Amino acid sequence: MRLRPLILLLFLALALIPANQHVEAQQIHYSIYVIPVEFPDYEAGFYVNEVLEPIYEFANSYIPEVSYERAVMDVDYYPDWIMLNKSYAYYNSGEKAEELVRDALMALPPDENLEGYDVIVVLHAGDDEYISGLEEEMKSASSFGSQVLQYSGGTIVAGWALLAEMDWTAQVAHHILHALGVPELFSDGEDYADGWDPMGLSYTEVDYPVHVNMATKIQMGWVYENETYVLTSGEAIVNLAASGFMKEGYRAIILPISDSESYIIEARLFYGYDIDIPDEGVLIWHKTEDGMRLVDAWPETPTLEDANFVEGDVFEDKVRGIRVEVLSYCALCATGVDGFVVKVEYYRGVIVDEVIAPRGRLNLGEEARVLFHAYRASDGLP
Repeated sequence: MRLRPLILLLFLALALIPANQHVEAQQIHYSIYVIPVEFPDYEAGFYVNEVLEPIYEFANSYIPEVSYERAVMDVDYYPDWIMLNKSYAYYNSGEKAEELVRDALMALPPDENLEGYDVIVVLHAGDDEYISGLEEEMKSASSFGSQVLQYSGGTIVAGWALLAEMDWTAQVAHHILHALGVPELFSDGEDYADGWDPMGLSYTEVDYPVHVNMATKIQMGWVYENETYVLTSGEAIVNLAASGFMKEGYRAIILPISDSESYIIEARLFYGYDIDIPDEGVLIWHKTEDGMRLVDAWPETPTLEDANFVEGDVFEDKVRGIRVEVLSYCALCATGVDGFVVKVEYYRGVIVDEVIAPRGRLNLGEEARVLFHAYRASDGLP
């Protein structure tokens, strides 16, 4: 039987659909396994299923919202508290978080199969010093990404998180995300997010996490390429959808400076888990090889809680020829989502010249290739 031309064209059109569109539509699956442990000198105060509530909220509510339902998380757990041989006081003397995790893994019955889990959570009896402020309590901790872990039944590669039975959803989110490879946004006591991201230091001060930043969502595969507006030069006016809304639209503006540096712009409103953000507005994140930092709209103040840019605010990086202006708040923008209208200008105009030049005094007579780079500023001058 011969196919009609119209049907043949339909088959050809379907064959030409890029494969990555199908890949993007697939949900990302995470799985975690919880090992509840207690100690001879500190027994658990609750049933296991009672202390799992914050973990279930993180898995069943937080992850679907912040990933725009593009990720799901399964939670399995050992049903009873496992009594470890060493005391709570022993593990709390010095940096023994990894030792406690190793001991908990080896204390599991050998018939427990941990293959395929992304994160192992050791949930211990007691409180978290970061929450209680008491030195006699242990500090919750986590690995940065996956490690090789030994357990009673063999060897696995997974991240790990050590949580207290008194930890709540914000602490659960911080440590499990860290174990999944999301970097922390603080160093040496300096907070780079200050309430705008659960990976900052403020996670110890709240019960519920806000949304992670757009750079993290892109890293995790929760935001697709067609939802980011990438500007390499020129100018554009973008309707930027607020982070907390499910409906599709431009979720981020990216201004790439180099392979290791960029600006990421996002919009935040009081909605969903972002109900607890410090304020509403546009955030500008500066990403470098050293990590992520929030650009402060008001550097005169001591915190980043007022780092948000609002209507009429302008950010300029004259060295790189970047200018960002928040034009207005936008209710039901072009995509039907609340957000902000943002104007971005990027007159990067990188000039790269390559010449043959002498290397230096100590190597007279030799030649080397030297690259000269010039950035064109927003006023058009090099």
